[in-house]
Amino acid sequence: MQDSLQLIADSLQLIKDSIEQAEAQQWMDSMAPIQTEIQNQIRTEVESDESYKTFLAVTSLVAIFGTFIFLQILNKVYWDRGVHPPFILNRAVNRYDAIVHLAANIIQKDSDSHYDKRMFLASFMKTNYGDIDRELKESFQLAISRPASTKSVAYWLNKHVKSDATKKQLLEFLFALAVLDGQIGQKEHAELREFCKQMGLSENLLEQLVEKQRRERGERLYEEQQRAGKRTSYTSVSLKEKHMITLELTGNFTEEELKKAYRRLAKAYHPDVAVADNEAELAALQQQFLAIQEAYEYLNDLV
Repeated sequence: MQDSLQLIADSLQLIKDSIEQAEAQQWMDSMAPIQTEIQNQIRTEVESDESYKTFLAVTSLVAIFGTFIFLQILNKVYWDRGVHPPFILNRAVNRYDAIVHLAANIIQKDSDSHYDKRMFLASFMKTNYGDIDRELKESFQLAISRPASTKSVAYWLNKHVKSDATKKQLLEFLFALAVLDGQIGQKEHAELREFCKQMGLSENLLEQLVEKQRRERGERLYEEQQRAGKRTSYTSVSLKEKHMITLELTGNFTEEELKKAYRRLAKAYHPDVAVADNEAELAALQQQFLAIQEAYEYLNDLV
């Protein structure tokens, strides 16, 4: 009897297990379409995400390229108006070009000593910016063919040069460039004042340089007059030699060298340009100017 009951119990358990397996399979079969739908949605979202990334990449590329073209057009508009574009990138080569541009503006304000001033510029750039891969000749020609105001160039340069020492060094260089022919003109002075204003430098720094240059010029004038007075006291010194000393000429000289010396000195001592601190210096400057004219007229008849 007991064996019969155990057999019935085992049979009932087997039936129960079969029913559970059938229900489980039925449940899995009913979930299959839902699982398939979820997988399709996931696949669609992944594909959509990849498309979105591609769209973003293309859009970014177009935006960058479009911005570049826009800035190039905008920069050209600035250059055409004689203004240094404020959007030029802060790169070493661009700072190099800006300094050369400032120097070119100073050189062009004066018709004399262009060659000497360009040599002075070349020496300064080689000493202080020789590590920059840029040809001075190319940079200078670019400044001449594409002029820009000192105001706009200095404004851009001031945004990217933070050192006060560097700013002062540039001022001293530009001033030395301006007075290389012996005298700073009004136009050159105005350019340097604008440079100071845009670079955040006090104009007193410029005026100190001007005062120092005038004092040294007066001292040289006095020494030249003293030397000339001593030399002319000897009968062995001819009138020609006296006038050559006045024009700072030595040995044999050409007509072109005579004219160049006369233009340089006449400009330095001309009453409309030279500035004296007192009446004695003014009288000495006027006397030297008359001596320069006399010497040129005399020597010009001999060449």
